[in-house]
Amino acid sequence: MSALPDIKADAVPAFTNSTSGISLIDFWAPWCGPCKVQTPTLDALSAEFEGQVRMAKVNVDDAAELAQAHGIRGIPTLVLFEDGKPIAQKVGLQSKSSLQDWLSAAVLQHQQRQ
Repeated sequence: MSALPDIKADAVPAFTNSTSGISLIDFWAPWCGPCKVQTPTLDALSAEFEGQVRMAKVNVDDAAELAQAHGIRGIPTLVLFEDGKPIAQKVGLQSKSSLQDWLSAAVLQHQQRQ
């Protein structure tokens, strides 16, 4: 069980328009092996970036239209949002250090724009 909330497609706009500015949606499926492997990494990063990046999961089996709208062709896919707009995407299993660097850069850029 992941620490990230599993949200429905209709909740994504409200979630990504959060006051924190930066949010990450993990597009996944319960049958996806790499998604299961990546879950502990995302849980750890959620704690590490608490207050800086909001994170949630969306099951693509339950949100096919949303996945299609974001161009999701493979999973896991991580979509990074700033103020409700998608700004970056990573597809496939990612290392913790790669994701730390990616999130740190996004947070820094967001802070510089404030």
